[in-house]
Amino acid sequence: LALAAGCAPTEEATPVISPAGDDEVIVAIDEAPWQRELLSKCRPGAVDWRVLHFGKNGWYVGSGVVLHEAGYALVNAHVYLVPGSGLPMAHLSDDSWRSARVLGYSPESDLCMAKFEDGPPLTPAVIADRDAPAPGQDVLVFGQPKAQLQTHAWAAIRAMNADSEERMELVGGNIRRGFSGGPVFNDRAELIGIIS
Repeated sequence: LALAAGCAPTEEATPVISPAGDDEVIVAIDEAPWQRELLSKCRPGAVDWRVLHFGKNGWYVGSGVVLHEAGYALVNAHVYLVPGSGLPMAHLSDDSWRSARVLGYSPESDLCMAKFEDGPPLTPAVIADRDAPAPGQDVLVFGQPKAQLQTHAWAAIRAMNADSEERMELVGGNIRRGFSGGPVFNDRAELIGIIS
């Protein structure tokens, strides 16, 4: 998997299908049938995270992805492992909420592996082959900007491995705060990256 960095939308950007955020108005457009089909295939693997912060009386929000039906999920560590925070809760595509515990994390990659405590089996994301992402490829990204659950954006890969690491740069989607940890899917409904 590659870590993906979002870029500011360009004039060629496809409008984002999401609630307005940061005082901007985003006009929803009709999605093509292939986009609606891709969305229905990918949505079960997307997870919205909320971590209550006791000292600031608020929530840290981000997204993640289900990697195994037994409840293993990947999320950005900066969303999940916040000093002074309480129990993280995850919102799933079936509108259920689950608590989770940390199994391990990597400060270098800002990724954290978590395990849901209980509940029925989940639908994991299908992970793409290593060589699947390519510049110019359209992608679907999930997040929760302004704490709006199950938001998604359409973007494109601008560049790969720009800094000699497993990284991709995205353009065309309104990817901002709240998309941290969000899964990036290709047009075959395969997971190709995580928003960092």
